[in-house]
Amino acid sequence: MISPDGGTVMFRRLPDILAQRDVSLLAYKSISQALADPQFCGTFENDVAMIVSRNGQLYSLNLQAALMWDELRNPASLDDLVECVMSVFTDGVDGVRADLSRCLDGMERLGLLERI
Repeated sequence: MISPDGGTVMFRRLPDILAQRDVSLLAYKSISQALADPQFCGTFENDVAMIVSRNGQLYSLNLQAALMWDELRNPASLDDLVECVMSVFTDGVDGVRADLSRCLDGMERLGLLERI
């Protein structure tokens, strides 16, 4: 994504958002670390890997969205997030880019993250 001034759009999660990973992910520093561990065998009830909360509203994230959320602990561009997800999942890059773009737009509309 390109900003109106021609620079790369970066995203960051807002500091007042609470997040809780599925119990199978708690032993790991990050979701990408868990997914890189051949011993990891997380199975998520109803496909929910993480719950995030803002102002009492709860939002469930699947594993791909949770991985993206985890990576947004530091500002990241769409390209950064696509690269991270592609290192773990084997979906086509165009599909991943479109999925992440929709997810970022949705999270921004919900007030969970912002463009910087």
